[in-house]
Amino acid sequence: MFQLDIQSKDESNSPREIFSSGQYSCCSVINEPAINVSEDLINDQIFLEEMLTVYQNLIKPFQKKSGATQEANVYETMCRCYAELMHFSVLNVISLWDYFNHIGEAYEVAIVANIEEFTTVYKYYLNAICDVISLSGFMHIAKLIEVPQIVSNLFVHNLKISDVIKHSNEIVITMALQHPLCKLNR
Repeated sequence: MFQLDIQSKDESNSPREIFSSGQYSCCSVINEPAINVSEDLINDQIFLEEMLTVYQNLIKPFQKKSGATQEANVYETMCRCYAELMHFSVLNVISLWDYFNHIGEAYEVAIVANIEEFTTVYKYYLNAICDVISLSGFMHIAKLIEVPQIVSNLFVHNLKISDVIKHSNEIVITMALQHPLCKLNR
């Protein structure tokens, strides 16, 4: 059996292949455009790197310094939900990487295979952030820890000019912890 891949300038019908064996031949045309996963993979890897940076430089130090306050449960929940969201993002990047390298199938990508869990994790994180906001928690976190420059650098380009001048820890913490919610449209 012989197989010939045909390159086409027309991207709408790709790929095309001709198979031949003895007196039988077949031309295969797939009408679905090829899916470009590389852009999604890159965006999710960048998002994961940002989450890891925030986790290592903001969440972990905060967990160490937060004491036994009346609202400790709210902060523990936020940290736990952030970690769950980060873990889900890790699984998604790994599964996208497998799909990109033709090791896995599209239906095996974590966000596709576990969409209900994904939305549940995000709902829990949203609720945790709302609870923190209701307690003026970003201000509380800013009083406990100093925001490292690496975290500030991630979000300084999103600040207004007036905010850049004062560039307070509270603003950076707010942006860092709300960042996963802003990236839902990715």
